[in-house]
Amino acid sequence: MRHPVQSWPAGQGTGRSRPDDRSDGRCRGNKWKEIVFPQSLLDSCTIDGRIYCAPVNIHSPEWLWLSNKVYEDLGIPVPTNWDEFVATAPQVEAAGKIPLALGNQPWQSNLAFGAMQIAVAGLDNWKKVNVEKNMDVAAGADYAKVFEAAANARKLAAKSTVQDWNQATNLVITDQAAGQIMGDWAQGEFQVAGEVAGKDYTCLPGLGLNAYLSTGGDAFYFPKVDNADTVAVQKRLAALLVAPETQVAFNLKKGSLPIRGDVDLSAANDCMKKGLELLAAGNIVPSGDQVWSPDVQTQAGDLMVEFWKSDMPAEEAHKKWVEILKSGL
Repeated sequence: MRHPVQSWPAGQGTGRSRPDDRSDGRCRGNKWKEIVFPQSLLDSCTIDGRIYCAPVNIHSPEWLWLSNKVYEDLGIPVPTNWDEFVATAPQVEAAGKIPLALGNQPWQSNLAFGAMQIAVAGLDNWKKVNVEKNMDVAAGADYAKVFEAAANARKLAAKSTVQDWNQATNLVITDQAAGQIMGDWAQGEFQVAGEVAGKDYTCLPGLGLNAYLSTGGDAFYFPKVDNADTVAVQKRLAALLVAPETQVAFNLKKGSLPIRGDVDLSAANDCMKKGLELLAAGNIVPSGDQVWSPDVQTQAGDLMVEFWKSDMPAEEAHKKWVEILKSGL
């Protein structure tokens, strides 16, 4: 599971090591403020105006991955959104395939539910609930649809018996399953298998309904040191990590998105281009981990475990979820 970039711990990161000080034309002075996008990635690396980590990618969990061959064999179009995906599920099942691949680890079902929030309820409602803490919207009809979608997903994943997320991805790669809700890191598995984006598989950000992505990611942190040679190496490494050619090569293999918008798109595949277009358009939201306390997240996660592993009605899960959110106000 991928986690959002976190700030350098309090009391650290206030020394001399400044990885943005590289003077090789790529990371001179504060140039990172001009090339790193979104700004929240750099903000999470900044303390008292100084940068102490190098963000290397953007990871977003709101993707639906589809096996094109499953649909080609059925003689029907590859779905363009979640609603079409659900509508084709009976034909997929009749062909002996698993409609939705889902690993049996709690974080995977939690991720799927989080992706459905933005996709089904929409960005405005997501912000009202998760940013503005509007509990009337949380308890309302639009979020009831999110829980109905989760109940559908639970049914579609009933025959998915694998454990790990990459095993679920492999079910899609080998055309045993029609689709999977998973973060963009799943694309790394498709790459290793020699699959071609847009040809062998289809990727739908925002489940094809609301094309917005949350912006978590990974970073390299640079501790305070007094050795001048070590500081120099830190700066060289930081410059290398954010260099355009590194960003493209690394993120194509990782499945994530580059942190900068001036990369050479000739090497980008279909999925990376979709993600970069969303970033350029500003279609981004904070990671869900950044808007609720750990206690609320834990309680909500426990509820999702119970919901996905039982026949709990969507209405009951919805009511319990709202009460959990209220406990964090």
